[in-house]
Amino acid sequence: MKNTAKSEPIDYSDPGRYALKALTDAVNKLKEECRRTGRPLIVWDPKKKKVVEKYYRKSKKPIVKPLS
Repeated sequence: MKNTAKSEPIDYSDPGRYALKALTDAVNKLKEECRRTGRPLIVWDPKKKKVVEKYYRKSKKPIVKPLS
């Protein structure tokens, strides 16, 4: 898989920022895979206070379905 987006250089001197960048990259990779395969991403929704399935389409608008 080729990453065409330009990413900013990682600042290794600040471990908190590096960890946040790594976590953000991992989540974005998961979302992209879900968008490509059509599988849902199961996440915690703090507003509804329960676990939901989020479907990501090519339009990048998540469709949220409760799991129950």
